[in-house]
Amino acid sequence: MLRGIVLLLAASAVAAVHVQSMTPSGTYRGEKKLLGEKVKASIVLVNSTHLDLAISGAVNINCESEPYVFSGGEITLADHSSSDCVQHKLDKKNAEFRSAKYDARTNELTVDCQIHQKKISGGTRKVDVSLALQG
Repeated sequence: MLRGIVLLLAASAVAAVHVQSMTPSGTYRGEKKLLGEKVKASIVLVNSTHLDLAISGAVNINCESEPYVFSGGEITLADHSSSDCVQHKLDKKNAEFRSAKYDARTNELTVDCQIHQKKISGGTRKVDVSLALQG
């Protein structure tokens, strides 16, 4: 009986390590009301180096084959040049894509962005935005 419990615990530990080391794949979608506007987003991981990104709402983006890096549980965009599709559209809206954190247990990407909004009184304010995308 004790041996069976030990084997079960060992198998559970191996399974937990396996789940946590997985990388994201496939399509992730989500939506949320942000700053009074409905925002929808999807990320399609085409392969281990390129993704398709679509966002509708305050910022409209539809960019394919964007280079990315997955490291330390986070997806970061690899091309920050002004000619890049995503970067160009974010620059026009004074927004920044920070990263997409991956949670292997829930197969979820949490996208973190920052939007720079103009204040009526002048200047800008930075608004941090997070959106969970389900795989």
